[in-house]
Amino acid sequence: MGKDKSPEDLVKEKSFEYYKVENELQRKFVKQLEYNGFRKKEYYSNDDAAKRLSLLLDIINNFFVDNVKSEYLNNRKDHFDFFKIWRKFNRDVAHIDERIDVLNTVEYVDDNGKIYEQKRYELYEFSFDTIEGLGKRMLNAYNKFSPIYKKIAQREAILRQGIEGEKNLYNRLKIIGNKIRIIQNARYVIEDDFSVEHDMIVISEYGIFSIEIKNWGLNSHINEKGYLTNKNGKSVNVIEQSMRHVHNLERLIQKEMYHDAKVHPLIVWVNEKSKITNDFKYVTVCNYNDVEFELFDSKKYSQIYSEEDIDAIYKKLQELKKPEKEYELDIDVEGLIASTPKFVAGLKCLPDLVEIDRKMKVTESTWKKLFRALVDVLSLVDW
Repeated sequence: MGKDKSPEDLVKEKSFEYYKVENELQRKFVKQLEYNGFRKKEYYSNDDAAKRLSLLLDIINNFFVDNVKSEYLNNRKDHFDFFKIWRKFNRDVAHIDERIDVLNTVEYVDDNGKIYEQKRYELYEFSFDTIEGLGKRMLNAYNKFSPIYKKIAQREAILRQGIEGEKNLYNRLKIIGNKIRIIQNARYVIEDDFSVEHDMIVISEYGIFSIEIKNWGLNSHINEKGYLTNKNGKSVNVIEQSMRHVHNLERLIQKEMYHDAKVHPLIVWVNEKSKITNDFKYVTVCNYNDVEFELFDSKKYSQIYSEEDIDAIYKKLQELKKPEKEYELDIDVEGLIASTPKFVAGLKCLPDLVEIDRKMKVTESTWKKLFRALVDVLSLVDW
């Protein structure tokens, strides 16, 4: 039978494995990001940006699922709460102080597109008095990773909520049929480069409505100055947004159709799980179930357009639409590459090191007790 390894040798062996795992995880993570095009600078419309961000979140989440014990990842809903994961993982320390040459296999692609592997040795130097040092390495990775992930998740959620809100309102209005015409995600530019993107434009016999759609999950309030806020401090000047859309559309119609159109601003709340209150008296705010009644409110609006007028305005506005504006995703991909594999490596490898540390402490404690007992016995011996 072979000699059992000492706890110190096991720590050394597991620490060597730690860095090999971290290196391999980074190679796999980079490969996934590059395969899906996330190391390139690209620009997307809101719809496409939401899809790309959702894909990136799936890549990150699946990377954790594939490499980390499920006991740390049992809090997943849509995405992981990595603060809870970190808090649950928090552990104690063991001992190590080493220099290690780690064998790394790297994939390269030659000029003909052929993939081949090259082996090389990479030096990792670390002088930690305890495994607490490895824990700090992981903590630093977590501190870098967490805000990047949160920013991606928050932006994806905002875009997705906006898209879902527009879809819900469109489905609600399309049942009205030919009495109205609906234009979604319309961007118009007038001669002074006054570019505005409209959530939705509705043309009815009672006029043209520029609709600003909001899909916030928390109860919110528009104050007398026009700021929409919720209890978390989120704030936007929704009246300024709405009136910018109105003026853009009125000037466009005047310029292109020689028609002094009256465009009505309308803010529509599309989230049925939350409520909105309004103290700004000059712009109408309503729930999306009330929009139909607002569009045909004969007490508030005059009937000014025939069916032919509605069709003509709709056709012209469709012709004048510009392509949706595209935005850079603005993701710190290199930050993800620098932090994600280190964080995952810690979740993957540190538990074994911690367990060895506990055994070392138990062994050390046992020997101290035996030594004290021996001293006590010897003190009673009459030499």
